Amino acid sequence: NSTGICVKCYVNKTDLVKEHFYIITHKVTKKAMACADTLDEAKAMAQLHPDIINPEPSEIIGGGNGSSPMSYVKDSIRVIKEIDPEIMVEQAAGITCGQEVYDFIMAGSEAAGAASGIMNADDPFAMIDEMIAATRRAADDLKKQG
Repeated sequence: NSTGICVKCYVNKTDLVKEHFYIITHKVTKKAMACADTLDEAKAMAQLHPDIINPEPSEIIGGGNGSSPMSYVKDSIRVIKEIDPEIMVEQAAGITCGQEVYDFIMAGSEAAGAASGIMNADDPFAMIDEMIAATRRAADDLKKQG
């Protein structure tokens, strides 16, 4: 049970706000999650200090157009963490397999979302297993790196 809040009204002072720039506040956990399309939007969103930011290029959301380029993944993590290192970054746009989950986590993302990648898979349950295994593998590899 979540409520979407348009940040356009809140941050109307900038030209950075677009349709994809919003925040979701969960009524139970009181956690705030924000989405941003561009790096400028991710920076602006980080100024509001939500718990989680999901930077994802609009043209990639929903699958079929590839996943976020690794340069975007790394740059979005960097610009968010420069403003507030406590914000969790979740990469999500266009993820279709476990290897992409692994790669994004190894690049510094704390989470990965993959709704369309799971729902559009030939076997959604097998894809969930694959992505969970990739997450575990990334966690183990990060632990080994110290």
